[in-house]
Amino acid sequence: MQYYENLTNDEIASLLCLNEADTTLSVDFIEFNESFQKNIPLKQIVSKQHIFIIVFSDDKKSLDFYHSSPGIGTRKASILLKECLEIFKANAQAFLRFSWNHEAMSFCIESKYTDKSYAAKGEKSDKTFRVDRLGSISVSSTALSEVHLYIDGEPNLSPTAIETWNDTIRSIELLLEKGYIEEEFKYNIAITNSIISMIISAFEVYNKKRLLEIEGEGNKPNITNWINKLKKYEEPEKYHNLEGIIKKKLINVQNFDNCKKAYKQCYNIIFGNFIESQKLEKIKEYIDCRHQIIHVYPSLNYLNMENTPNKPPIISNKETAILIKETFNDFINKLHEQTLLLRP
Repeated sequence: MQYYENLTNDEIASLLCLNEADTTLSVDFIEFNESFQKNIPLKQIVSKQHIFIIVFSDDKKSLDFYHSSPGIGTRKASILLKECLEIFKANAQAFLRFSWNHEAMSFCIESKYTDKSYAAKGEKSDKTFRVDRLGSISVSSTALSEVHLYIDGEPNLSPTAIETWNDTIRSIELLLEKGYIEEEFKYNIAITNSIISMIISAFEVYNKKRLLEIEGEGNKPNITNWINKLKKYEEPEKYHNLEGIIKKKLINVQNFDNCKKAYKQCYNIIFGNFIESQKLEKIKEYIDCRHQIIHVYPSLNYLNMENTPNKPPIISNKETAILIKETFNDFINKLHEQTLLLRP
């Protein structure tokens, strides 16, 4: 990770889109004290969907560094106010050092003229910072981070792709824990088929949302390459962003093969590089099972009847529900990790 010193706000904004940086800012006690007295951020930068904020805590007992993006979420590292004042005691100037990537973040205050310093590691924040559709910063408690806000019928702020996915997994785990009843054959089929429908719907939602988030995080998609590969449109250059394409339903990312092509052609994320081909085939097979449930019969017990006896039967029971949950959850977590490694 490259190290940077005394960057401008625009330079920090560029680093935010890289998803990794190690940088130091010089701060004097006058601006530090002004921020404290006026209760305003010492530094606040928004770059596309990324947020960088240095601000005093609500109780003014610490100086907090927040870093937030849709893919990573909001993290916070805090240094006690008394420790900051100790650094300024020796001299009226200090260094603030920040480091972040998709795995970790840290915050440090260092004396300019001595070896004295205090550091803190970042953790998941008790506040969620997001950039809304209008470009403003929205702040909420973690408990309220998954609310949906609309303006003129359009979503202004909604849970991120990974938040939506994780919420679905939590709901499915509740059903797996408490939803099944011994000796209730038809009821248990209904629970399993509901779980399969839920998880594959959430899979489609994640893929659509995450494609848009990646673009919003500063990674420009190769839209021309994608559309040309599909050979569907004669003028790919007129489509400027993924949001417009997906909103107009010009491309159906709910189709697994289309989704795979979208990630590969737009961002060079190749599913086969992080998931074995056999597991990808199972995912496609499970998606077909959902199709049978929705479009053929909701109480199917043999979910892949049209493929038997060529393939082993997929039976609608708790064991199948657990296997499908684990298969899709593993895929989404690995895919999400790949998206966090992208650099503009």
